[in-house]
Amino acid sequence: IKYLFINHYCTLDNLFDILLYTPQLCRVNVKYLCQLHDIILNEIPIILSNLAHITIEELDLPFDVFEIFIKKMTSKLQVLSIGIISMNFTYLDVNQWEQLISQHIPYLSKFHFEHYEKMPSLSNDHHNLLKQFTTFFWIKQQWFFEIHIDTQLNGVLKKLSIPFIHIGHVLNSSILSSQGIQLVISSVDERDHDILLNDYIKSIIISTNITCLTINSSMISCVLIELLEILHNLDSLTISYSSRLLKLHGCSQQSKHHNLSTTMNITKVNMCYVTKIEQVDFILKFCPHIQYSVQMILNYHH
Repeated sequence: IKYLFINHYCTLDNLFDILLYTPQLCRVNVKYLCQLHDIILNEIPIILSNLAHITIEELDLPFDVFEIFIKKMTSKLQVLSIGIISMNFTYLDVNQWEQLISQHIPYLSKFHFEHYEKMPSLSNDHHNLLKQFTTFFWIKQQWFFEIHIDTQLNGVLKKLSIPFIHIGHVLNSSILSSQGIQLVISSVDERDHDILLNDYIKSIIISTNITCLTINSSMISCVLIELLEILHNLDSLTISYSSRLLKLHGCSQQSKHHNLSTTMNITKVNMCYVTKIEQVDFILKFCPHIQYSVQMILNYHH
């Protein structure tokens, strides 16, 4: 067996038992991995010389137990993808990750890490942990953090009044600056725009070094202006106009618009599905320091 896909619940003990008898594995995918009781280790090492790729969609283990899982295997792992959906913030400890990767998975080249939390579970202390993932260790690997805000929870719960935060590593994202974090706003209902500007969201933005903003959702211009006012380190802006984005309610925002144009340091702009020249003009007024060509995808469909 070279490829193992477990598309259901699995305990760590059961997975160890399987791995002992499948030494030729190249890839392991597990839907949900957990541990119901204290793990009992034997002295037999799990030698998986060909194992290069591990994906765990939902990982429900303490970090120290996850460390045991990684250390137990003798492999040359190159790709690691995990998703954390819990209140376990130990996975945001940068020192633990750097030590684990350096000492036990040195061949790792692709790392995808997603940490899901419903608001308002994250405290300011947890926001500050994100800053630590912008050190040289992560930059040299081209691994960067994103923060996603989605009030519709992937379009399933449209009545959800509390946004969903998605914090995840992305590999080789060309739009990201070398020492920044990307904020992605998507599937935000217009009725939830006040959530984007509440104290909780502002605390995330202020406590992290967000240099890239991506908007894939409808948004009125005054909300965008207020967001830009607190994104002091913003270097890159990407906007999709595909969902009635940026309704130009700009009359009462002229003074703010002018003030922002003198303080913003955006050097890279991407605009998709542009339908009106006013949309381009509105954005470019914020960006007097553009150093790269504006990329636009025009939408001729009426």
